[in-house]
Amino acid sequence: MIQIKIELNFVQCQILICRVGILFLGLLTIPEFQEFILNWYSNKARRLPWRMTFDPYSILVSEIMLQQTQVTRVIPKYCEFLSKFPSLDVLSFARQSTILETWQGLGYWKRALNLQATCLQIYKNYNGKFPSKQSILEGMPGIGPYTSAAITCFAFNTPVVFIDTNIRKVYRHFFFSGNPDISDEILLAMAQKALWHQDPRSWHYALFDYGSIVLRKKSGKIPGNLSKTVPYKGSIRQLRSKIIDLILNSSNQRISRITLYQILDGMRSDYIEGAPQKAVSSLIKDDILKDIEGNYLI
Repeated sequence: MIQIKIELNFVQCQILICRVGILFLGLLTIPEFQEFILNWYSNKARRLPWRMTFDPYSILVSEIMLQQTQVTRVIPKYCEFLSKFPSLDVLSFARQSTILETWQGLGYWKRALNLQATCLQIYKNYNGKFPSKQSILEGMPGIGPYTSAAITCFAFNTPVVFIDTNIRKVYRHFFFSGNPDISDEILLAMAQKALWHQDPRSWHYALFDYGSIVLRKKSGKIPGNLSKTVPYKGSIRQLRSKIIDLILNSSNQRISRITLYQILDGMRSDYIEGAPQKAVSSLIKDDILKDIEGNYLI
């Protein structure tokens, strides 16, 4: 293959990888791609509450909630959470049990504690001023490369790129049709070329929506990830939520070890053998549950 020089303002549709570099073929230019996506978005944009603000704390809350949780489930919880914890400093010093009570219904409980830990870190180390740099945010509790990039983009309109399920669908569809195994490394290179620098925030929202609405039936899985989704019913995750619900709804928000296992024993047909012990151990390991003198509490 012949290596072709890539112009910043003109990149065509399909990428082929070869030993000598990246080869772009096709008919659709980057400006045409941007115009198509943005025109579609101007008429089809979803009005989501976290899109109505540039407040970095609010956007942090939304991004943590949206990890592994559907938008429809997040919307009411996001509004409720911000109503109860309206600022970074309020959440930083809130009671853990109150945070988990508000988090009920979202699952993946460790996220709630990570969210509080991140806020407390910002409060103590940065005098409560939210960092605008991705490099600072990345590595804080519960924040990886994707979430740190998303926060800096949506809160500060920083021209960064990132890939999620829906964005992956869009770039595969327009630039790698017929090649579902294209790597995220190549997709990110394509995303960097395609980034609309005038308004990165709106650009990524447009990609989200196009992938979610127009390409909803297409796969956005990571190449090579063949793991099957574990059903929620009967899972350790479901049992963890059940245990937390039991404790939060009990008097003084504590329950004796004996009582808890008696309750769970009565539900043993719903779970695999050994699941209660694994669920309790994992909650203790995640610092959600505390075992004090034969009682479990949050």
